[in-house]
Amino acid sequence: MTCQMIYSLKKLRKTPLSVLGLLLLLSVVSSSNSCSTSNDSIASQGDKAVLYSSGSGKIWVAVDEKSLDEYSEAALAKDKIGFQQLVTSGRLYSVDDGTTEALVLKTTFTRSKVRIMSGPHKGRVGWVPREWAVER
Repeated sequence: MTCQMIYSLKKLRKTPLSVLGLLLLLSVVSSSNSCSTSNDSIASQGDKAVLYSSGSGKIWVAVDEKSLDEYSEAALAKDKIGFQQLVTSGRLYSVDDGTTEALVLKTTFTRSKVRIMSGPHKGRVGWVPREWAVER
């Protein structure tokens, strides 16, 4: 881990979104070598993107920002019941990892609002960690 990453982790602990930020930072660090090509970059507002996390088969998309926060908290806490409640309540839905096309509608420092452009959820809007929306 670089000094900058350690500094970022310490800084994230002081923010209300520290759980999401920490999850996203760890996701970037742990999956930095798993992207499909070295030319992938994080998509910006208005970009066409492919949703990609780790190539695990599916990506979970949250219907709103609050659901994305709760998903991140459940993932960090390894709270399987909390995760399942998000899925069964319809606040999370899955899309194919690495093949689902999306249009980036909005970005923040940690997340992207996307419109799904392919697959069974075509037309739906949702939120994903920012680095999961990869420009192609």
